[in-house]
Amino acid sequence: MIIDLDAKHRIKSTELCWQLETPKTVKGRTRWHPFLYYATMEQALHGAAQRELRLDPAHGLHEALEAVNRLTLKYGRVFDRVGEAA
Repeated sequence: MIIDLDAKHRIKSTELCWQLETPKTVKGRTRWHPFLYYATMEQALHGAAQRELRLDPAHGLHEALEAVNRLTLKYGRVFDRVGEAA
């Protein structure tokens, strides 16, 4: 299973884990490479959202709350898509 989060991140399942992947382009060819691993899909989605929030360039409480709201909407849509596929 592959769950696209955005153009720079996706979650892919394997026999052993769920992995957060990012694309890398070498010699004009794009391949997805895993960089974080999780035991469950829920952990992978939560980890991806937490990572994105930690890396957000927000300054101050107001911008931080805006980032939380934006990510809540984004990941809410991801959960909805995953629920529809099940």
